[in-house]
Amino acid sequence: MITIILVLLFLLKLYVYRGMYQASLSLWFTRSYFAVSALVFFIGVAVFYRLFTQGGAPSFWSNFFSALMFTFTIVELLMSAVFFLDDVLIFFNWIGEKFTRKETVELVTERRRFIKMAGLGLAAIPFASFLYGITKGKYAYKIHKVKLAAKDLPKAFHGFKIVQFSDFHSGSFDSLESVKRGVDLMQEQNADLILFTGDIVNSDAKEILPYNHLLKNLSAPFGKYAVLGNHDYAIHGRGRADQAIVQQSVIDVSKNHQDAGFEMLHNRNVTLSKDGEQIKLVGVENWGTGFIQRGDIHKAYEGVNDGEFNILMSHDPTHWDAQIKDFPKKVHLTLSGHTHGTQMGVEIGDFKWSPSKYIYKQWAGLYTEGEQNLYVNRGFGFLGFAGRVGILPEITVIELEQA
Repeated sequence: MITIILVLLFLLKLYVYRGMYQASLSLWFTRSYFAVSALVFFIGVAVFYRLFTQGGAPSFWSNFFSALMFTFTIVELLMSAVFFLDDVLIFFNWIGEKFTRKETVELVTERRRFIKMAGLGLAAIPFASFLYGITKGKYAYKIHKVKLAAKDLPKAFHGFKIVQFSDFHSGSFDSLESVKRGVDLMQEQNADLILFTGDIVNSDAKEILPYNHLLKNLSAPFGKYAVLGNHDYAIHGRGRADQAIVQQSVIDVSKNHQDAGFEMLHNRNVTLSKDGEQIKLVGVENWGTGFIQRGDIHKAYEGVNDGEFNILMSHDPTHWDAQIKDFPKKVHLTLSGHTHGTQMGVEIGDFKWSPSKYIYKQWAGLYTEGEQNLYVNRGFGFLGFAGRVGILPEITVIELEQA
């Protein structure tokens, strides 16, 4: 199957080369583009093969070439769609010439050149965006500030500041310095509480070790807490891992969290007290539609009184619609991640769009229904595609207010 896909991708390059040639572009430019595109393709395939057969941490260049291969594929799919439209028009023109000879060869040639050039111009914009995303965008951390008002919030917690980050995916990083800059940016927010909502690794608990000292330097007056995401169970890249492997991964990942000063909330809650008043912080293991479901919300909420202000950490936002919204006890604020916003899209002011919206009902930002709120973090790291195009890595700062 993989061989078939690779052959189709290479045939796509030949089709694009043909289209560029028909656009009467410089033969030097056309051949140079094809040579570069083909070289990136073969290097990208070699990189993927090495990583999947030998493992190990990615380097800047392995990430760069794999992401560049993906970039060329996306751009060439876009170009080929326009080129295909031109070929369809040419076909119907050929059919028409069987009945009439009104359209000259010169007009057909000019139209073909115009359409091909339009396809190239259209592809130039995403190509530039993707090139930025795989070189700078993946570490261009963005702070999203949110103010959340709730009538059940105790007065003592008015102005309480929370930093949330999610989807660290340490196994994908290729720059310790860039990661440090992001972690330092979190610390600079002077939060009262720091929360991590899952996926500290890709598939192996050891992936976090080169970065754990950075997380250890994070501090907040009310502590640091974490929950597990679907990737923390060692089931990705290993097929259906048996329960012994899953359980060992939970132990190892949890220990690494604890070594960094994070307290794990495995289907349980803790009380945060301030000036004689309190709120509850609740955490569940991963529960997601189509993913591992070890989260037990009933167990996690034992001892939490109905109406008592509480914050739930649950990695996958699909949990919100499936169980959280209709849970007998009001869940004031749910913090999730998981989607990454597919690491590509458009965000301009209040407008946001990403392919993620066709997969997840709630995929980025704040969602409110009645007195219940869900915030979906766009992710701190990256996975698969080593880049961020339009949807930048996120550090969330939530300030609680008494309504």
